[in-house]
Amino acid sequence: MKQDDFERLKAICEKEGFEISTYRESDDNGTLIHIKPKDIWEGVEFAECVDIAFDTPELKMGRLYKITSIYRNYVQLIGFDFSFGKQLFKKSTEQAYVDHLKKEAFERYGEIKKGDSFVNTVGYNGSSPDFGLDNYHYHKSDDSFYIWGIFIYQQGKWATKLPKRIEVELIHETLSISPTYQFKVTNFNEVNNANKSGQFLTSQLEKYLNNEIQD
Repeated sequence: MKQDDFERLKAICEKEGFEISTYRESDDNGTLIHIKPKDIWEGVEFAECVDIAFDTPELKMGRLYKITSIYRNYVQLIGFDFSFGKQLFKKSTEQAYVDHLKKEAFERYGEIKKGDSFVNTVGYNGSSPDFGLDNYHYHKSDDSFYIWGIFIYQQGKWATKLPKRIEVELIHETLSISPTYQFKVTNFNEVNNANKSGQFLTSQLEKYLNNEIQD
């Protein structure tokens, strides 16, 4: 077989989903060619669980996972120490995986608002400077998902959303405690003393309500 003929045959096989390779070529015996179906999992990086075996309670139907390696009929998923059979999954894409993370983030945290704080798997993660899930970024290299620069997911583990901090504000002689309480402070003899006392009382009360004062 001439090289041009082999290249044409190879192009047709690849188009139809087959792999082709030359095993032997000689003038006397012709060319021995090996053709086999392509592995549909070759190069796949994400998968959706479509079935659960009796011994795989860790998997969740409909959940998407990032693949770390594929070997024969098994896939290794990020966040797991063991492999699963390919028959439990179907191929997926990076965009579908990111959409899945956004959906799960909303289910876990609701609408992310300005000032919401999170603790991730490595410690304090910071507060959201803005609102919602619009500003997001996914890092495929370490399987981490960021909202407004704060990563709330990494390799199968989600951050913990901290309770909203109680804020206390001094308005003239009235202390306003967000979101539900108000009471009036009286008997300040002088304006300056009242301001200083009120500011101190405000800061201490705010720390107390947020469990920041140790006994």
